Amino acid sequence: MPRTAGRPNLLFIMTDQQKATTLDLYNSGPNAIRTRGLRSLAESGVVFDAAYCAYPLCTPSRISMLTGRYPSSTGLLTNNAFAADDYQTIFGVAHDHGYATTLVGKDHAYASMSIGGDPGNHPAWMDHVFDRIYTAGHNARQPPEINRDLPHIERFMQSNLEMRRGWQAAVAPWNASESITARLHDVAVNYLSDWMETGREKPFAMWLSFPDPHEFYQAPRDVFESIDPKSIDLPPNWESDIENRSEFIQFMHWYFNARGVSKDTVLHLIRVYLAMCLNVDTYLQSLFSFMKSNELWDDTIVIFTSDHGDYNGEHQLVQKFNSGYDGNCRIPLLISWPAGISGGRRCSDPVNLTDLPATLCDLLGWDHFDGNQGVSFSDLLTGNPTRERRYTVVESGLPGKALSLKDIPNFPSHSVHAPLDVLNFYNPPHRWTGKLYAVRSAKMKLIVREGQKSEFYDLTLDPWETTNLYDDPTYRDHILQHHEYLAQHLTRIAYRRPGTVMRDYDSWYEAGGEKSWDEVKREHGV
Repeated sequence: MPRTAGRPNLLFIMTDQQKATTLDLYNSGPNAIRTRGLRSLAESGVVFDAAYCAYPLCTPSRISMLTGRYPSSTGLLTNNAFAADDYQTIFGVAHDHGYATTLVGKDHAYASMSIGGDPGNHPAWMDHVFDRIYTAGHNARQPPEINRDLPHIERFMQSNLEMRRGWQAAVAPWNASESITARLHDVAVNYLSDWMETGREKPFAMWLSFPDPHEFYQAPRDVFESIDPKSIDLPPNWESDIENRSEFIQFMHWYFNARGVSKDTVLHLIRVYLAMCLNVDTYLQSLFSFMKSNELWDDTIVIFTSDHGDYNGEHQLVQKFNSGYDGNCRIPLLISWPAGISGGRRCSDPVNLTDLPATLCDLLGWDHFDGNQGVSFSDLLTGNPTRERRYTVVESGLPGKALSLKDIPNFPSHSVHAPLDVLNFYNPPHRWTGKLYAVRSAKMKLIVREGQKSEFYDLTLDPWETTNLYDDPTYRDHILQHHEYLAQHLTRIAYRRPGTVMRDYDSWYEAGGEKSWDEVKREHGV
């Protein structure tokens, strides 16, 4: 049954912390899942080969994606931030245009869901954005609906201490059908069924947001076992040259201390991470089949992406932090709308998640958001490009002096083998101090970090960013051009220092100072 009013539905699918190279759509080598659900989406849509997040951290990235504003403009630069209700967002505007709006899964944008927060709470004004809400989290604290429907999840995450260490990952004692991914799939299908039964008077706009493959890394037993261990290997940039990079990267290399873990541990982590990605793809295949059999596929704009990546062993690093490498910032992006765009195509133009609101506004005939800073790429979807896209920019970090090798003695109690709540991978925010910009053009990338060595990579010759070419005179003109790109970006993006979004102890630790982190914590009762 076709829907009335001629307005397409919107299905916005996200994973959490999934880099592009986890998919065989982007990576023909090892450490990539063999897609089925996403492959069918690619066949009917457009695959973007150079898609980047605006900021490699959950909340800032999601807010930027929903508002079309860069994080340095909103000032929302940490996971302690939340999107104020006076920002126009994709789903708020969809609601205002008469769409039936639904959130299924992880939010981490409209409401704060940082570690230690209560992921079950959301502000009352969210009810003016979403008609229905069913949330889920990624760690040992789950919202009420998950604890009601899947009580084993939180129990396992709280009891399995090994999984809560930096390089550790667990094989869960349940199968795929008992996972959060399966539950969110079922909720989404039920919501769509309800929508069809009520007469389809309004088009739907659903945000289906999977917490996987974010840590705590844990995969259903049957999915993990289905992945051939022979298809797993150390990343091609495992042995990349760390010394010819910013000292912050060298500090983080020490911080994560991959040499302190075995090769088998790293390979196990990669296998679990990929199993989490595979589980999502399997349930997307089921969801897409449901949509096609119920005549929802052709006139629904389906977007698949992730908020940022995960090193997962690249450069001997894990998870994410203040950096600009592809493993951290390049994300999958697939967009399908069979009734409106021609599918089965790939696009190499660099695009950014911040561009999505402007793109959707063009596709749906809405006015661009107030304060929009993204650049619509709707012309790339229709196959009729009207402008040259020379570059996109990733922002990261807070202004201030970045950590360096001189800071290592100030962390005497640090151990990569400590549990996450001790190791504290997200905080203290000194891990995010030192403003960074990464400028990605069609074939190259410049990374500039406040007060430290810059980096430059030829992604055609070196797609895994193993060799810093910033001091190579043969690339001088390209480097200057990328600096010009960055200047163009900064002239149009209004920057303001974040105000209350940071916890007080961000300013307590002085990079390069004499006080150790333990001393600083004791002084302030942390």
